[in-house]
Amino acid sequence: MERDRFVFRGHQSADWCLTPSFDRTYSSIPLERRPKLAKELMENFTRYVGEYDPKSIRSRRIGPDEDEMWLMALAQHHGLPTRLLDWSRSPYIASYFAFTDLLISGMSCESTHVAIWAMDTTSEIWSEHCGVRLVKVPRHIDERIRNQGGLFSLSVIPLASLEDHHRSMDPASPALTKFLVPQEEAAVAIEDLHTMDIHHAQLFPGYEGCVRAARIQLAPTLAKITPARN
Repeated sequence: MERDRFVFRGHQSADWCLTPSFDRTYSSIPLERRPKLAKELMENFTRYVGEYDPKSIRSRRIGPDEDEMWLMALAQHHGLPTRLLDWSRSPYIASYFAFTDLLISGMSCESTHVAIWAMDTTSEIWSEHCGVRLVKVPRHIDERIRNQGGLFSLSVIPLASLEDHHRSMDPASPALTKFLVPQEEAAVAIEDLHTMDIHHAQLFPGYEGCVRAARIQLAPTLAKITPARN
């Protein structure tokens, strides 16, 4: 198998679509208007970052396109709705995010399975002229991206979801594959992944990662003593 041919993304619910946060947040806005508004939102963010931390922006100058993608990835990681979706080169890291999101939410979603999506990056449908661009932010400029084996998909045309794009372009191809894992495997999966040194303290350097890692370690115990919701 070609190295890095496939990238992966985990969802705590098998019912969730591959929809960027911008499109989820502003779903009431007509599809055709979203790209322009997403660009305006990023321009606002870039201006404020430049005022807040101008030295950091200057120190990371690596080229116009790379600068734009780094800023968008930075915005995504800090909660700004963008048209990016995070992917990992590791199916284990993708699984970790699916199960940890599930445990943190208290097993509250209605689906009985988590979903691990696999994208074949060699497929022609993942290209800018087809409407979805794959973005490789240089790993040396961001520790989180490096630790998570990160890659991003960027919807450059109005799309409801990547599944819709796949169905409209080449539904018979394995460009996008969905794997289901029972949610009840969450506690065991997290324990196994932790022995592989896959946990938030490793993936998110700093106190934030340590806090989430501690909460996730406690989550299976809490699930056993917390009464089930009716």
